[in-house]
Amino acid sequence: MTRADAVTFARAFIAEHGTDCARRLPELASKLGLTIREIDADAFEGALVRAAGVARGVILLNRAQRNVQRRLFTLAHELGHYVLPGHDRESSPCRPRDLERFEGRAGDREAEANLFAAALTMPDDVLQPLSATAPSFPVVEDLAARCGTSLTASAYRLVEASAHALALVWSEGGRVRWFRRSAEFHRAVRVDDLSAETVAADSFRGTNPPDAWVVVPATAWLYPEGLIAGATLQEWTRALPRYDATLSLLLATSFLDDRHGYEPADDGELDPDEFGLGRRHWPGRR
Repeated sequence: MTRADAVTFARAFIAEHGTDCARRLPELASKLGLTIREIDADAFEGALVRAAGVARGVILLNRAQRNVQRRLFTLAHELGHYVLPGHDRESSPCRPRDLERFEGRAGDREAEANLFAAALTMPDDVLQPLSATAPSFPVVEDLAARCGTSLTASAYRLVEASAHALALVWSEGGRVRWFRRSAEFHRAVRVDDLSAETVAADSFRGTNPPDAWVVVPATAWLYPEGLIAGATLQEWTRALPRYDATLSLLLATSFLDDRHGYEPADDGELDPDEFGLGRRHWPGRR
């Protein structure tokens, strides 16, 4: 199952139940044979419990989590486990960090459920007008406020749809863990220890990151091969102390490559979504 499949299932769910379905999830969950219960839990944020092959189940939500946005996303995430193909295990407890993971190897059920939840709670008709505006964390927060979603989920959806050369990077414990780039961002982010030249690295050292774009060397985030000498990126980082993590937006406002479209090799798996009809630019020949 690809990322596109999870989004396709969310769009089909919206088509069947209406564009406001995210605000009616408890009602819709009941119609689908799901009961929602609040429990005391230390180890997980939410869980789906069901018997294999039976169209019924229970969604458990951690009573201690009172953030409305977080609870909505957790509910949509567990609903994703219920409707997505291949998610038919008898139970799937989800830790807080699982709800922040949007990238992973093929078959990563937590990332797939997050993608389903993000597409369900932030439908295309709300997302598209914002995706064409100048990117910033205030725009991400606007999307989050409109849809009742988390900062990470909102940033991920916005970057996916952005018409700008934009990337989102999740770093944890001083190391890049995953990234997502728009179709216009032609470089792979280094999944490695953070460079000391990044604002994100300063944040892990205890410096409060400025709430604005900051110009940094492109080599602080990207592989050096093929970069124009002196190339820069704009970085806007938010600290997430609860997860010992940072969320960074990277914006390229000018060409980064000595050949436009050059794209260095990435050690990660090939992404089938990057080779679909929706791609606006193709990598240059090497």
